[in-house]
Amino acid sequence: MEIDPLLLAQLQPGLSTKADVLRVLGVPTRNAVIQDREAWIYDYSLEKHSVLFLGLYNEERKTMRQRGVAVLFADDRLYDYVFME
Repeated sequence: MEIDPLLLAQLQPGLSTKADVLRVLGVPTRNAVIQDREAWIYDYSLEKHSVLFLGLYNEERKTMRQRGVAVLFADDRLYDYVFME
């Protein structure tokens, strides 16, 4: 699952609360401290499938990329969010 940018657009730094973030994004994958601020991390994976046709031989490859969004808080308010790879 990928984080929809339209969902993030509903959250406003300085105005949105932790309750707002929970309502819009759901429960975070994990918690952390980033830039000396409480952070909620939402991890997701991007899958890419490819099939190679080499004569009579077919090979399917699946690659995964871990990504995420860190939502940073100042007290109970959204401070900022950053994308992670």
